[in-house]
Amino acid sequence: EKWPNASLDELPKEEMRKALATLRPVLDCVDEAARRSRYGLDLSPQDYSRVLPTLYPQLTAFRVIARLLVVRCRLQILAGDFDGAVRSLKTGYAMARHCAEPPTMLHILMGVTLTEIMNHQVRLVAQMPRAPNLYWAVTAMPERVGDLQAVADFDTLVFQATFPEYERARSAGATPEEWWTMLDKLAALRPWNQASNA
Repeated sequence: EKWPNASLDELPKEEMRKALATLRPVLDCVDEAARRSRYGLDLSPQDYSRVLPTLYPQLTAFRVIARLLVVRCRLQILAGDFDGAVRSLKTGYAMARHCAEPPTMLHILMGVTLTEIMNHQVRLVAQMPRAPNLYWAVTAMPERVGDLQAVADFDTLVFQATFPEYERARSAGATPEEWWTMLDKLAALRPWNQASNA
């Protein structure tokens, strides 16, 4: 937990190598997945309304993987393996881009978070002696992660699919009891909200 944020001179290199060695199959799969053209999670608004409570645990896995990439990148920087560090950064940025592909606010926010995690490591590489010049690589990066307008449109559809009674209540009017029923349905997602705060 401390390794992604500790200064380079405080890192226990040998301990990090041993930890990464046990996780190499995971990171190999992540590297391979990052070279794919897209994430491939094609769900309709109705699908999302059903799987909504399961999305946050799935997205949390991306953050865990990003930490592993940061640890590997830092170890590569310490070893002077800048080619390896750049490859780790490419994997992290690709993962962020893939994560932000599904047009939901959850996905785009996680994509932005992963991008900023990788940005911090780029700044670290740039400060190292004998590091490659990353200027042109950085300027060629996309200016933003995801499509906010598509996210806003899609999340509206997801809400409507999850709470079809809301549109009926808004257009035809609803009794206080009906509004409370809808609020109870919304509160049923609370375990997912608690997981997001864990």
